[in-house]
Amino acid sequence: MKAIGMQLFGKQGMSLVVVAAAGLLMVGNVDIPPQACFLVGLLSGVSMLFLFRTNESSAATTTKTVQRQETSQPDQAATDASSTLYVGNIAYQSKETDLSELFRRHGSVKSVRILIDRGTNRSRGFGFIEMDVKGANAAISELDGFEFNGRNLRVTSANDRH
Repeated sequence: MKAIGMQLFGKQGMSLVVVAAAGLLMVGNVDIPPQACFLVGLLSGVSMLFLFRTNESSAATTTKTVQRQETSQPDQAATDASSTLYVGNIAYQSKETDLSELFRRHGSVKSVRILIDRGTNRSRGFGFIEMDVKGANAAISELDGFEFNGRNLRVTSANDRH
């Protein structure tokens, strides 16, 4: 049965055959002929297959629309360019607001995140700051080695995770 379903309907064929077989199992619970139960299960499976393919094609259309919008606005993307900085050797008592104030002197800060250890619920001593590209370059040159809350910060461009 698995091979028949896969040949007729592709990847979704197996689920269709399973739904049809579930219709056959209903025979013991109701007074309907087995052929009718199988047919009900088969029709249910076909309708599920139709809905799945409809949703899949609408999702693909949405993705294409979003891509067109992104590519049609290159000027906005250039002005919204941002860079993520790695900030290490952060004092454990430092707060995200403290870092935000320090880095805001050099450019527009979009986000600040100090990583927290789950076990101790204490700062892990490093974090990431997202800010405009010009400000990020200025912050790297000005704040790398800068003493902040008793510790010399280590500020570099964050490595991309791919």
